Amino acid sequence: MTKTEKKYRSLYDEKDHMLMKLLQRDGRIPIRRLAKKVDLSVDTTRKRIKRLIETGAIDRIGAFINPFVVGFPLIVDVKIKTLFTSAQDKKQFIDALDAHPNVSQVSTIMGGYDFTCVIVVKNPEEFEAVSAGIRQKFHAVIIDWVAFTVTGVHKIEEYPL
Repeated sequence: MTKTEKKYRSLYDEKDHMLMKLLQRDGRIPIRRLAKKVDLSVDTTRKRIKRLIETGAIDRIGAFINPFVVGFPLIVDVKIKTLFTSAQDKKQFIDALDAHPNVSQVSTIMGGYDFTCVIVVKNPEEFEAVSAGIRQKFHAVIIDWVAFTVTGVHKIEEYPL
């Protein structure tokens, strides 16, 4: 067991895991029903959820919006290879992607590329404009940019707790 796994196991017990699983599946579940399912009082359940948020175990509670249904039929997963000369350059790049309204996800990855980001747009022309804007702004640090069209979203953000 790694150091991180040991720390994780000591922070969160089985009730916490149950709460996270239930909230993953339905972020709108009423607190009373949630408390009943994990066999805790409503007040204790509220406190545990607050602690899970404060410790970062729960980043946010929300809904998964199907982009295909709400007017974004083109989803593109972009792999990006970069070369930064400073930590500040890297932070500016990540912050810019994070702030972009068409970028729905940004992750640092290992392997042949450094980042993956998901871009949601209405059509190929909009993707070209978004892509060109990002690539032009960061032309000095982007070495490679490979885009893959997403044809279906089957599962997202449910972790085996």
